Amino acid sequence: MTEREASPDTASAATSPWLLATLCLALALAAALPYGEVGSFEFITFDDPGYVLNNRIVNGGFHVTAIREAFTESAMANWHPLTWISHMLDYEIFGRDPGGHHAMNVVLHALNAVLLLLALKALTGSLWRSLLVAAFFALHPLRVESVAWVSERKDVLSGTFWMLTLLAYAAHARRPTRTAYCTLLITFTLGLLAKPMLVTLPCVLLLLDYWPLRRTTSLTGLNSFPRTPLRTRLYEKSWMFLLGGLVAVATLVAQQSGEAIKTTQVTEWGARFLNAFSAATGYIANSLWPADLAFFYPHPAQIGQPYESQGFISLGVLLIITYLASRLRSGHPWLLVGWLWFLGTLVPVIGILQVGEQSMADRYTYLPSIGLGIMFAWELGDLVKRQVAPKALMVGACAVALVALGLATCKQVATWKNSETLYLHALEVTDNNYNAHSLLGSLYLDQDKLDLAEEHLLAALNIENRLDRAHYNLGNVEAKRGNTDRAEDRFRTALLLRPANSEAHNNLGILLANAGQFAEALEHLQRAVELDASNESAQRNLSSVRSMRDRRRRAKSGARER
Repeated sequence: MTEREASPDTASAATSPWLLATLCLALALAAALPYGEVGSFEFITFDDPGYVLNNRIVNGGFHVTAIREAFTESAMANWHPLTWISHMLDYEIFGRDPGGHHAMNVVLHALNAVLLLLALKALTGSLWRSLLVAAFFALHPLRVESVAWVSERKDVLSGTFWMLTLLAYAAHARRPTRTAYCTLLITFTLGLLAKPMLVTLPCVLLLLDYWPLRRTTSLTGLNSFPRTPLRTRLYEKSWMFLLGGLVAVATLVAQQSGEAIKTTQVTEWGARFLNAFSAATGYIANSLWPADLAFFYPHPAQIGQPYESQGFISLGVLLIITYLASRLRSGHPWLLVGWLWFLGTLVPVIGILQVGEQSMADRYTYLPSIGLGIMFAWELGDLVKRQVAPKALMVGACAVALVALGLATCKQVATWKNSETLYLHALEVTDNNYNAHSLLGSLYLDQDKLDLAEEHLLAALNIENRLDRAHYNLGNVEAKRGNTDRAEDRFRTALLLRPANSEAHNNLGILLANAGQFAEALEHLQRAVELDASNESAQRNLSSVRSMRDRRRRAKSGARER
């Protein structure tokens, strides 16, 4: 593709509004179709209780106080007030019925696909290549985790404001006005309030200045986006960088207070960097061949698997691709822009600052994958333009690929039907998945299937013995069986691994109180309430044990008097 062919004016003038509207409608339907069954899906036990079912901010209803709390408090080790407000609205409308919550995720995803098409067309002027990128984004199985998981509302909601910011930037770059700039800042800020992933968006806009907007060069008569000095381009994004920095700080504070950020004692720096390289190439591989996708991928350093050689090989692959994209930037600028879009937007979630226990996650590709789509679509269009490949053949191949992606997405969506199907699928497609074992054990414990619960909890600990939650749930298994001594040992082990485990303090306190050890029982129950003020069970138990202690004291005093 030449610079003249990249002109927005030429392509957009030839696009019929009716054609564009038809394509948008078809794209929205295609994006939603693979998720047609999610209305009958359940909440899952992984994060959904904390985000929706048992979340005090969300369950309180939609009112002024709740909105203020969404901005002033953090929950689930996150600060994303707009996402909390979104969940509040859903809870106000649908209550505890999961179907409506799921449906809203699907609606937002379909909207995002349409907005991406419109944004790319506004930025590049190319309708069909923009459509291909948007269809790739809409139908790929890597999107399933973000759409079919209620807890990932933050992904699809922030994605909406990402796309709107791209549209606002296209308008601002074409004709800079105060209104256009204010619109840009508003959409960007709302996106940050939905998920801090948007901190990388100002950098993406700088990439777009290079291509397709070409604000860095003067191409009179070829481009409707005027050339803009570097100082101006940096200044107009300075407020975005400032806002992003403030939200990043708020997020780090929330994650540290929620103990979500792992220390180097858990995963050291060398392992983090090498895993980051492997994760980046893993996302590329899964984008090209989306097989064996799971809700959780164990970090190799935490399960004792070798990772060094794979990390260094992955680094080499990333460097080679970066070198080639840089060398080809003159005639194929979309390769460099798409590649840097992909790498740059992964930085906050690649694992250098380790949040959670996963080595990678499908949900982290929701926005970065657009960069890979741009590389593919524009390079394919260039091959057709230069008559290297027959147009009919390429169109047919793309259609077949998109249908295959849609079918793969339908299959992947089915694994999210409920907690059991999700966790069992993860055990089928991954090795040493201690988190899936632990969550499955907890699920069977809630269903009073104690033998199955014990089997999976022991399997989890056989892989990773530092799981406080698995020790805690094994304590609950033993308590239900009446083995109080074993239950006490498990609860104490859980507290050694994580002293801030409010539930373990609560349950240990109950055991000790039943054994007549009121002093220590009250210490643990008091600690449970201090750690989690919303733990109503611990509050009731604290009050009950105090009453039991007082009655015992009065009974002993009366006996001595007699």
